[in-house]
Amino acid sequence: MTPIIRYYCRLVDTTGGNKCSKYSVSEEAGYYPPMEHLRGKDGKISMYLLPAKESGVTKANAPAMRLQAAGNLNFTGLHGDIVNGCLRGYAYGYANGAETYGGKNPRRNPFYEYKDDAYLFLVHWPDGAARPSSIEMAVLAGARSMAAAHCERLKRGGLDFKSLRDKAAGVL
Repeated sequence: MTPIIRYYCRLVDTTGGNKCSKYSVSEEAGYYPPMEHLRGKDGKISMYLLPAKESGVTKANAPAMRLQAAGNLNFTGLHGDIVNGCLRGYAYGYANGAETYGGKNPRRNPFYEYKDDAYLFLVHWPDGAARPSSIEMAVLAGARSMAAAHCERLKRGGLDFKSLRDKAAGVL
């Protein structure tokens, strides 16, 4: 079954002198309404790539890495090719299924309506680099239960990001 792709974006390394690995959307295709909630004061959608242990996640089954967005929203845990603490090649994740986030000061989760969606990631990590140079992401409508299978399909060439790249427009 071919998934419906709601949205595609390319996140590029904009870390600069920051300690945490920061990625900002440079190109996008399609429209995914909750992404608008991630826009910072600069008008850009940015996320931080964090190891789970450094971000306070303590659950034994938690993914080794995650993407954190504006307002401390845990965008997604990253499942997939993580070797020696480094995200390599392919990964998948899905929207946070909780209605709120934020602990002591709960806020409405903008992704709650989309909790059944899945995210596929193609990670570009040059040899010898300290972090990925870019991360491509596709949002698959209603594919949460099939996220791992779709990631495997992507690895084997059954899903192609090239056509999505061709449709994407620059935003930086």
